[in-house]
Amino acid sequence: MKLEVTEIFRSIEGETKTAGFPAVFVRLTGCNLNCRYCDSRYALAKGAQMNITEIRLAVEKLSPVHHVTLTGGEPLLQKGAAKLIDSLCDWGYNIQIETNGSLPLKGLNKAARLIVDVKTPSSGAGGSFLMENLDCLRTDDELKFVVCSESDYLFACEFIASHKPEATVNLSPAAPLGRKKLSEWMLRDKVNARLNLQLHKIIGMR
Repeated sequence: MKLEVTEIFRSIEGETKTAGFPAVFVRLTGCNLNCRYCDSRYALAKGAQMNITEIRLAVEKLSPVHHVTLTGGEPLLQKGAAKLIDSLCDWGYNIQIETNGSLPLKGLNKAARLIVDVKTPSSGAGGSFLMENLDCLRTDDELKFVVCSESDYLFACEFIASHKPEATVNLSPAAPLGRKKLSEWMLRDKVNARLNLQLHKIIGMR
């Protein structure tokens, strides 16, 4: 079984609770959404065909690291993604999966951490989140809202208040909204969420 891979590289994890740790990123090609703020559009183009063993060898060459992040595009769009996740877990890697929340999470390997987007109105993909995915999230998993405006922020706050997710909630400021403004809103409203900054961009890495 082969998967289409845009790139495999080693860097500092930029987001979520694992930010700051060295990681290997396996970026699969393709996505089913077209978010306005997407910063990895190059992952929509044609990638290299690699089987799971080839991916494993590429990850091994870049190890040891704290964890491996499977990302995209949208990694779960490819049929072989679940098998790749199983294989990476079996090889003893700490795995986290970055997914846009529009595809089912049920049945994925429970040893992998889930980082799941809930698309805000400004994304252009609002309403794409599968609500049943909330039942798949555990306390070690994470939800992420990219916040570009006050309406995005209010949407996120309403979602958090209505559904009270057990997973850690991340609010990620994006242009034109500044980091300070979002921080002020969170403190003012006592929001039970984590300010999620893109550390890799702050330090000038991809």
